[in-house]
Amino acid sequence: MNFLKRVTDILVKPHEEFLEVKKETDLKPALVYLLPLVLISTVLQLVTGLPSVIERTIESNVGKYVLFFVSSIIILYIVAFIIAGSLYLVLKFNKHREHFKDTFNVTAYGMTPYLLLGWMPLVSILAVIYMIVLQIKGIQEVLKISRRDAIVNYISVIVFWAIIFAIGSII
Repeated sequence: MNFLKRVTDILVKPHEEFLEVKKETDLKPALVYLLPLVLISTVLQLVTGLPSVIERTIESNVGKYVLFFVSSIIILYIVAFIIAGSLYLVLKFNKHREHFKDTFNVTAYGMTPYLLLGWMPLVSILAVIYMIVLQIKGIQEVLKISRRDAIVNYISVIVFWAIIFAIGSII
């Protein structure tokens, strides 16, 4: 499928697109889909602070920015797997029968708004909200569970990670 069409369809008509996602048999299409989005997101994060980045680049080592670029890509993929894994475990705990690939695909495609718009300071808040909405919609469509169950499971993951981070900040 055409990359730009998929991006547009995920953002504009997620119901139909998540039905197409359900037909995917492995993680490869989602991993390939994420790559250009992760690259775009990382480049935009670097470029948004352009004057300060240029100023610091002149004064410091360019290797720092290459390291930031590469590590950002790796971290975004890791975050996608952590979100999907957490959601998968919560769904299993709540006796839903899903495959990890479906949960990961929903997570990956649902990250689209954040990866495209997350670099803009105020817009990023709306991008995160829409990402959550898309991921909940995807869980509902792909995993064939009720909206209520999708919301409860997703919020459970958020609460779990909020508690983990709260405990981590205390320690």
